[in-house]
Amino acid sequence: MPPEILEKLVEFVKKYLPYTDKDLIKKYLEEHNAYHTLYYAIDVQGEIVGVCRWNISEDSKTAYILDLAIRPDFRKMGVGKDFLKRGLSLWKNVTHLVFKRGTRGDERERKIPIEAILKRNIF
Repeated sequence: MPPEILEKLVEFVKKYLPYTDKDLIKKYLEEHNAYHTLYYAIDVQGEIVGVCRWNISEDSKTAYILDLAIRPDFRKMGVGKDFLKRGLSLWKNVTHLVFKRGTRGDERERKIPIEAILKRNIF
């Protein structure tokens, strides 16, 4: 990943997610990029519009969303679903997605079949 993109991602994460330590954010982004579990989107002006970081279970059947942030003006436009589709093109054995919707006050962990997410507008 080019250094200028990494810096933009760090600033985006600091703004939209509850992390403040730039070095730690950078470390997480670089590690997930190396394991192909980091996805991000850039608009035509070269600005970050969304980022998704996840882990894959040992049996490769479950993806755990660690972070998902989309800039407000790009929400409800399929960015999150695009992240999922890009990940599934690499992690073909994944059948379920696990995430928490912390922004809506509901901290329960949800495990949803991939087919259900692709059919509905869950994120």
